[in-house]
Amino acid sequence: MTRYLVAIDRSESAKRAFARAVSLYKPGDHIDILTVTDLVHFYITSGSSVAFEELKNKMKENAQNLLKEYETDAKSKGLDFSLHSIEGSARDAIVEQISILKTDIVLLGQVGLTVTKSVSIGSTSDFVIRNASCDVLITK
Repeated sequence: MTRYLVAIDRSESAKRAFARAVSLYKPGDHIDILTVTDLVHFYITSGSSVAFEELKNKMKENAQNLLKEYETDAKSKGLDFSLHSIEGSARDAIVEQISILKTDIVLLGQVGLTVTKSVSIGSTSDFVIRNASCDVLITK
């Protein structure tokens, strides 16, 4: 049995990471689908004048909606899976969840939502590669 952890956001590379996990999946395997809500980073970088609690609730709602989309897809494919939504720094949370979930392979996109043409690998992906206690598969 192989346990996969797929870190998701609304990026195309996250969708490809999930698709890769599905392509590797064999009966008896398990896929953990994780979304991380980084409230502090978003609030600092957004320059938003929205009240923090209102922003927090909206981001949590968006995370739950994203998980529902992946849940529908995973069910339609007959996968054994679990959904996880946590708050914190994405890079730290992913590395922490690897141990908690007893992950064999973590999959994530090369870059997430803050993609720029000059970035070959995102800071979250770079951090996970350097600190994960399991194999890491980066999708382009």
